[in-house]
Amino acid sequence: MFAYVEIIDEQGKTTYNYVNFEISDGLLSIKPLKGMLPVHLSVIPISQIKDISENEYYGWNTISFTHGKNKYVFTYSGFGGEDYLREHLLAVMSD
Repeated sequence: MFAYVEIIDEQGKTTYNYVNFEISDGLLSIKPLKGMLPVHLSVIPISQIKDISENEYYGWNTISFTHGKNKYVFTYSGFGGEDYLREHLLAVMSD
């Protein structure tokens, strides 16, 4: 699945990426698509995700959560990415 992701660190520094993400074996893998920025794979254990919330940003649905000292905001414009993330996060977290 693909989404725009905003990552806000503890100092308030924000980075934006268009990413490919997937959930498998209790892990959320986030990999920015190649471009001008170096490619970095983030792997987040679902069990460590906190403060999940859903909102809307200019008509686009968002899901945000915290992991460690970072806040992640996934923004969608369609194609089922939001449903995929919501369903998989909630399913794994309810186990």
